[in-house]
Amino acid sequence: MIRFDSFQIKIIACILMVIDHMAIFFPPYISLPMQWLGRLSFPLFVFLIGWGCVYTHNIRNYVLRLYVASVVMCGIALLLNRSSNAFTDLLHVALLIAIISSSKKKRAIGIAGYVIWQVVSTLILQSLSPILGNVFIYIASTIFANWISLDGGYFYVILGIVLWKFHDSRVSLSLAFSSSVLLLFASQFASHAASELMYTAPTNLISVVDQVLFVLLRNDGGLWNPLFVQYQWMMIFSLPIMLLYNNRRGLPVKWLFYVFYPAHLAIITIAMRLLGVNYGA
Repeated sequence: MIRFDSFQIKIIACILMVIDHMAIFFPPYISLPMQWLGRLSFPLFVFLIGWGCVYTHNIRNYVLRLYVASVVMCGIALLLNRSSNAFTDLLHVALLIAIISSSKKKRAIGIAGYVIWQVVSTLILQSLSPILGNVFIYIASTIFANWISLDGGYFYVILGIVLWKFHDSRVSLSLAFSSSVLLLFASQFASHAASELMYTAPTNLISVVDQVLFVLLRNDGGLWNPLFVQYQWMMIFSLPIMLLYNNRRGLPVKWLFYVFYPAHLAIITIAMRLLGVNYGA
């Protein structure tokens, strides 16, 4: 059976990420399948962060390295006029894993400190936002490791912790990951279906079912469609790659992703400007 080490999974994730980001250059019938493939990328990165926390000899340095990468990427993103910064999510995953994996006393203090820091820094940043503007908030939230800077939201942070928690059992990992994706799918569908039903006011059970099916199956770019609009659930197909992990590091190329991530975004951004391609085009 084919098995993958950490380096090989990282390469797979990078390829999928590039495919996803390159989709902007192609028409919808090509770009959409590319974006479907791209959904597999980030779960693999958060999966590897959990294993990185398991294998690292110094988790503090590991967290610090991710913090420095997130701050540097913040500056690069501003130069590129982009908001992408995957390092922020990976930083929070590693930081919370470091806290949770510490001793019971340190864990309680660490979690309390993390929550208080997030609340206090958020209040400060929000109060300064009207005065200093969005660019300041983007920079400051990254420097202060505030949740506002998260690129993919707390779902990926929680997912990373879940994957780390169940890393030593393929069955538990499969159940935990599948449940997380199912909850994401259900929450997205429930939110959009509720918004749609709010304006239609169905009068009986049959009309409710009919309206829910319409919301689910529509493909006109409206509120919901699990294939054309809300296809984040396709990350479930990254699970087989996780299950093929052989618990080995592979080639010790520590700085590969730290360099590759900003470099590929810079190349894509330059190509977009040369070709006159805009976001959302």
